[in-house]
Amino acid sequence: MVVNRYAPIENYGIIGDLHTVALVGKNGSIDFLCLPSFDSPSVFAALLDADRGGRFQIAPQLDDAVHKLLSSYATKQTKGPSTGFNILTKTALR
Repeated sequence: MVVNRYAPIENYGIIGDLHTVALVGKNGSIDFLCLPSFDSPSVFAALLDADRGGRFQIAPQLDDAVHKLLSSYATKQTKGPSTGFNILTKTALR
């Protein structure tokens, strides 16, 4: 049995900045991105070649754990860290 490793194109959304665009899968994986502009060479191209194209993905492992999101913010007056967390369990994911 052959397994299709490519998601249908309708399973992708886009993130862009008027200079370039990234195709992002439902699983959060960036599967296609050209930088710094639309006509630049691709940085990630798993959409075209699952083995050699490359992708960028951040995803949690499905073990019981505390998952943290660490980010930062900045305004004209101040800057600082921001931390969020979720406690995930296998039963919560069912």
